[in-house]
Amino acid sequence: MSKPQNNHFPGSQFDRIILFGGTSEIGLKIATDSKCKLAPSEDSLIVRVQRSIPSEQELKTCRHVLWSPTTSNEVMNTVRSLSIGHRDLVVISIGDLSLDDHTAEGLANSVDYVEKNLYSNGTLPILTLLAVANSMISAGGGSVIVVSSAAAFPVLDSNSIYSASKLMLDEVAQSIARDLRKHEIRILLIRPGFVPTKLHRRRSSSFLSTSTEEISKTVIKKLRRGSYGVVWIPRAWALVSWTLTFFPYTRRIASRLMRNLRFNGK
Repeated sequence: MSKPQNNHFPGSQFDRIILFGGTSEIGLKIATDSKCKLAPSEDSLIVRVQRSIPSEQELKTCRHVLWSPTTSNEVMNTVRSLSIGHRDLVVISIGDLSLDDHTAEGLANSVDYVEKNLYSNGTLPILTLLAVANSMISAGGGSVIVVSSAAAFPVLDSNSIYSASKLMLDEVAQSIARDLRKHEIRILLIRPGFVPTKLHRRRSSSFLSTSTEEISKTVIKKLRRGSYGVVWIPRAWALVSWTLTFFPYTRRIASRLMRNLRFNGK
């Protein structure tokens, strides 16, 4: 039996946009804009896979799948139930943003926090990505947006667990991306900088800041061009990342600045 022909490259159009991390502001913006600009008809569907129960208004505009997986089998079963096809766009924007205690003693005394953060920001999105990739191989192709973070390059001691978790996801996505290309599956790996969302109590804008609007605009442009690979948003983060990686003194300054930030949970 021959595989269905993947006509995604370039000029993509998607029948469904499936968002893992349905309450993510970044993910929702990408999903809603993709439906408006890359869907062949108004009947195209957004499917939000999330932990929280949706409101009545949300139920009118999207299909929702509730999940709270704790094992790889539960992740795989949820992905299988969605019957992901080669004309589906999957957006993986899973995780919780937080700053951890930067001291070894503080982390050692917060084992539950560390375990939860590693799972929600690293293990769970990785398991989801692998399950989605497996489904798309069977379907004959597809497109995946993975939301990573510029904060992982390099990992700073001011938010080591969050950054290390994102680095795990980023490295796995890159490692499988080349192999998936021969199956006509592209991975667009997004590394956004500081984004002023509801998670942030305060955030002053700078040349390293971005917005959900800018992230979505960049993603749509890349999808239309048939692009794949790593995308820094804004681009200046690529240079900043290189500087922080090779000059330890600048890394220490950046860590001090990050410690002054405070974040709200959802």
